[in-house]
Amino acid sequence: MPTENDIRVESVGAGEGGATQDHQVNRCHRDLVELSGRKLFELVRGIMTSDHETGRFPERDIKTWVAEAVGSGRVDFDELPKSFGEKMGR
Repeated sequence: MPTENDIRVESVGAGEGGATQDHQVNRCHRDLVELSGRKLFELVRGIMTSDHETGRFPERDIKTWVAEAVGSGRVDFDELPKSFGEKMGR
């Protein structure tokens, strides 16, 4: 959708991706470059009026995905926010 609104999307270099604890997820990070107010408005309007599914993921799914990431060693449990660890039951 960003390219439909004339927004330049750039991949970031190795090690420069997102800032999550999951480095696999960080590789999916993209920068929206030269994003003006008009382009941002058009992007938001496009998202809000599209027939793409939007919404939140259920908390139980998030817990499952984080547990899998911790279990596989992609995420260090001790680096998670304390409040999240409490929600995970630890």
